[in-house]
Amino acid sequence: MVATMNPDSAPRIANLLASMRTFLDKDTPKQVVAELLVLVPDAELEWWLLAASALGNDAPWGPTRVVAESHALPTPVDALRDAAPNAAKREQRGLGYRVQMLLKLAAANLVRTEFYVTLDCDVVLGGGLKRGDLVRGGKGLVQGSMGGPHAKRWLAHSLDALFGDTPGSANAAAIKYGDRSGGRESSFDLDGEFIHPVDGTETHVSGALGASSIYSRIARCGIETSLEGIGVTPAVLSTSVASGALHRLSQVGSSNWDTHLFKSLDSGLDWTEYGVYAAFACVSNVFEEKHGVFDDQTRLYDASLQEDGSKFSDETIMRDAFHGDDHAMTTNKKKKKSLFVVVQSIGGSDPRSAARALKPYVLPDESRKYW
Repeated sequence: MVATMNPDSAPRIANLLASMRTFLDKDTPKQVVAELLVLVPDAELEWWLLAASALGNDAPWGPTRVVAESHALPTPVDALRDAAPNAAKREQRGLGYRVQMLLKLAAANLVRTEFYVTLDCDVVLGGGLKRGDLVRGGKGLVQGSMGGPHAKRWLAHSLDALFGDTPGSANAAAIKYGDRSGGRESSFDLDGEFIHPVDGTETHVSGALGASSIYSRIARCGIETSLEGIGVTPAVLSTSVASGALHRLSQVGSSNWDTHLFKSLDSGLDWTEYGVYAAFACVSNVFEEKHGVFDDQTRLYDASLQEDGSKFSDETIMRDAFHGDDHAMTTNKKKKKSLFVVVQSIGGSDPRSAARALKPYVLPDESRKYW
């Protein structure tokens, strides 16, 4: 979880923790969540360490580990902002949310599990969470198609970030390395090796995430493909894929991976953390291996509710969000089960109204006598 003490975010964490205490499988809790990793600004480290100590190590989510952003990122945050002065002026929300994107990728170097789930302060569990809901058979649940007017740009620019720092870098790389092979398609190892086919077959590189032609991979991993493979927070990420993406980004420029991404903002790349992840997983040919669909009746969250955050104030919609599967059983309608509910501040909720809307669903029955 990426967290901060700002007045809008910090109070919402109570909603998330209450939902986790209520809905995590209490019979085998540590088989569902190994630990809660919280990434915070350096200036807030002591406060969060005290809060984690108060939660204790016997919580349903296991121990709570707090890590300062300076330990998670290779570049100081102030230096990152200095690397993108034009973006700092242009982006209305400032660059703080971009730092949060970096931290969700950087978590791959800190977690101790094969997969991890990214969380924001406006996310809560939507019902009972048991082993196998998020990861099954070595594959992580993927949300599905990303929507919204900016999605195609985000995903196209995220693919570009793996090959350069300007829009069109991915296509330029495909042309460059296609030409370099003398008219033949060269295989591409994301560790940086380019190897020509031998006798019409591709040469595979030991240790590569996958080897096929760079041209065909970039073409295959275009916008439409990536749109089907990623959403927003919460997300289930493969640790090896995320760390591989960081390694690739560090090879593209002459600086750290996080500095490369920030500098590219000034060059016109409007990347996102999940766009970079999806693009790398596709280009390295491991998306199906790590995220093949394993349950078409389960989704991470209700995209329609997430995209229209104002719906949190509608009691009928919220009741359906938390009990949609029960409602479907009584009406004989098939409805996907949503594992999380997102109540975003951009939808008009403040911490008090969000807590009021969520309280009936995230507090256990025995706590309701205090209403």
